[in-house]
Amino acid sequence: MIDTAGWKGWARHRTFGLRSEWLELFLHNQNGWQRACNLGSKQIVSLHQWLQTMGIRQGNLFHEQLIQEFKVLGVRDEGLWSLSWANIVFSWPTARLYVIRNYEEPMSAKDMVADFMQLVHTVTKRTIYDGVLELFGLCSHTPVGSPLGQGIVSSGVPRTIKRTGTTPPTAASMHTLIMLFKCTGSYSLPLEEKLLWPWTVFGCEKDEVLSQLIAESCDWLELTSNNVVCKDVFKGEYHVMGLLGLHRSS
Repeated sequence: MIDTAGWKGWARHRTFGLRSEWLELFLHNQNGWQRACNLGSKQIVSLHQWLQTMGIRQGNLFHEQLIQEFKVLGVRDEGLWSLSWANIVFSWPTARLYVIRNYEEPMSAKDMVADFMQLVHTVTKRTIYDGVLELFGLCSHTPVGSPLGQGIVSSGVPRTIKRTGTTPPTAASMHTLIMLFKCTGSYSLPLEEKLLWPWTVFGCEKDEVLSQLIAESCDWLELTSNNVVCKDVFKGEYHVMGLLGLHRSS
């Protein structure tokens, strides 16, 4: 049984899914986008929260390197959205339970809510429904849904969503592992334990991710037959940024 008792913030985006064009509004005017955009007041609050959920805003601070990378590569870049999807899964319970349940067959919002409610006993049905609507919106209007394969949303009525999954870039796999190490507080994790591994977060084959990590051959990460070991999380974070191109020479 999945223990969701301590999970909070199931519907934190005012029922709106993030849109790529909203992110672009922020990137074009980082300090004054609220006044310059044509979004409604609830949409502005929603975007504020989405910036935090996807890892761009951290409290009152911003992840300036990630912002710069989005400005350079654009709001449709799959590598950056892979990284952002990992952030979303670790920070937002609705996405976290969604990847754990891994719906490979089309699932309506109503059916997903019913499935979630069997596992979530401290949150109202309405809150879960609002969170599911946010997830549908995110997958419909950003690369998270397609081409990343995290949620293909149908155009019919009722709308359905299904997960096809995709193998993420090496940087996103490593970033997911770093977040997992931090989340668990352990830097040696058994491969057979049911955790938010990269293959769980992205709905891909475990062996494909392990092959990526072995091929990268980095000194901060060790893979044994039974465990994944992080030797230096700070080196790992620096390595990920290097793979993303965040340390470009001027």
